[in-house]
Amino acid sequence: MALRRTTIFKQLIINIAIPTLLALLIFAAFNFQRTRSQLERSNEEKNRLLVNEVTKILRFQDIAINLIEDEFNNRFRELSSKLVNDYFTNTDNLEDIDLRKVEFAGANNPLILIRNNMVNRYKGDRFPIGAYEGDDPQNFANNIIDLKSGDCLYLFSDGYADQFGGLDGKKFMYKRFEQLLLEIHALPMDEQKETLNKRLLKWKGSNDQVDDILVIGIKI
Repeated sequence: MALRRTTIFKQLIINIAIPTLLALLIFAAFNFQRTRSQLERSNEEKNRLLVNEVTKILRFQDIAINLIEDEFNNRFRELSSKLVNDYFTNTDNLEDIDLRKVEFAGANNPLILIRNNMVNRYKGDRFPIGAYEGDDPQNFANNIIDLKSGDCLYLFSDGYADQFGGLDGKKFMYKRFEQLLLEIHALPMDEQKETLNKRLLKWKGSNDQVDDILVIGIKI
């Protein structure tokens, strides 16, 4: 009798319990895979929506910056034109103009004056525009320079000197930049511009441009 019960129990395990357990395992595996797929699709959708929102924000930012820049340029041109017209329409002001003098105040970067093949450097103050010392704005030192025929004046941002390149991938540096200005200062201004562009491209090579680059030259 006991043997018969054991045999029946084994048959129940083999015929019912094991298939049921296998079915549950298969169902659990299928359900896990389906849930995983749904989560992946959900994450992909969230990422896609996030990318779209970021793209919209960046596009709106670009539009806003362009509008602000255009408005600034328009207002600056209008104001500059008005100031010049108002100043020179007053004949009393013409008597105060000394065309052989120039005034310079700089933030960080210097003014370079080349005269008689010599480089003269007028240093800018070591703080940016809009700097404050406590509650008081920083005052810039004003340089008054007497000019002579043949003088060359140069104003520039730090982008040219900070450009990486050359054989060692190092910065161009101010000393090399000033030497370049000394080499080209006797050339016509158009040729100076061309030489500066060519030397920069040769130095930069395949490196990315690291900053904005501006060089202004004035020949007296």
